[in-house]
Amino acid sequence: MPTDRINNKSQNIAARVPHEIMEKMETVKEPNENTSQFIVNAMKTEIKRRKRKQQLK
Repeated sequence: MPTDRINNKSQNIAARVPHEIMEKMETVKEPNENTSQFIVNAMKTEIKRRKRKQQLK
């Protein structure tokens, strides 16, 4: 029986990403930044942007 992909600190997700997006991400990642860090930071930024957009409505 598979275990949950959630613990008390994080949640594991899987997503399919087009090759061209992955290639572009690799060109802009900071040195020593891993893919998980990049994606988490991108998600945080997008959440803030969308919340600001909602407040303007």
